[in-house]
Amino acid sequence: MDEVKVLIENGITVGWKTLTELKETKNYADLVEMMFDFVNKKDFILTEDFILDLHYKLFFDILEDNAWKYRKIPVVISWDELSILPNPSEIWNLMKKFVKYANSGQKNKLEQIAKIHYDFVKIHPFVDGNGRVEIVNEFIFNKKWIFANCISCNCKNRLYLKFKIR
Repeated sequence: MDEVKVLIENGITVGWKTLTELKETKNYADLVEMMFDFVNKKDFILTEDFILDLHYKLFFDILEDNAWKYRKIPVVISWDELSILPNPSEIWNLMKKFVKYANSGQKNKLEQIAKIHYDFVKIHPFVDGNGRVEIVNEFIFNKKWIFANCISCNCKNRLYLKFKIR
């Protein structure tokens, strides 16, 4: 009964985690599942809507006011105060260019994946969640171009991956 009282009065749950932390964990697990559904399609193409859907899924029932939309305020990267991020008014155009490049057929795929990662982090299109969304993007392109056969299975609620290099 004490746990229920603490949950109701303080919003703290098992292991003294907040409800928000638990929701973030569940949302990220849903986001990873969404990513696997997407990446297992034969010829997937990254779109802005897909990136925005990932972001919405991440913040569903947490920060919905900031979900599924690009930032409208300036932000800084907490670990890199010297970085200069684009003005919010530039993000829409930068994301159009980002998606176009991400889907282009560059010869050096590893170099392209690195540039996709760098560009997304540099654009920093969201107020929060950029790193988590980028991890998903990076996995998608690694799977598409580097790891040809990614087999996943959910065994006893654990995700196991087996990669076979192309």
